[in-house]
Amino acid sequence: MILSPPSGNGSDFAFDRGVLDNDQLARAVRVSLQQGKIVVGGFHPGDIPVDGTLTVSGHAYTLMHSTDKAALFTMRNPWGGNPNVDGSADGIINIPDDLDIPPLIDLRIVEPGKAAEYGSGVTDPYIPPVFAPGMSLMRVAPELMHPGR
Repeated sequence: MILSPPSGNGSDFAFDRGVLDNDQLARAVRVSLQQGKIVVGGFHPGDIPVDGTLTVSGHAYTLMHSTDKAALFTMRNPWGGNPNVDGSADGIINIPDDLDIPPLIDLRIVEPGKAAEYGSGVTDPYIPPVFAPGMSLMRVAPELMHPGR
């Protein structure tokens, strides 16, 4: 476990990848979400196929309860759909209970601090929005990707 200094009105702590076994990792996520904490994590290395998409290294995912009973939990890429899929999953990755993927995940659990005043303290499974097919293919215009604009 890695302890870090408090951030804002909340404190946080983290577990490096491979420190927790699958059951411990799933329990840490489940209990933390039930207690209204913010849970984020990442993968290392990246470009690993999981649940129809590729992982991204050096990138934070939101961890959430899963509606898939076979999954340990769900991670959501804030970028939404991966370029390698059609976007319908809205960045959702169900983490399998196997020996390959969970050891690649690091975990940070954050007390919500001041943000707790604005929520109910109860987290529900994320339901991806439904978009028209054309909307899921939207991308950022190339001219907006140039630095200095």
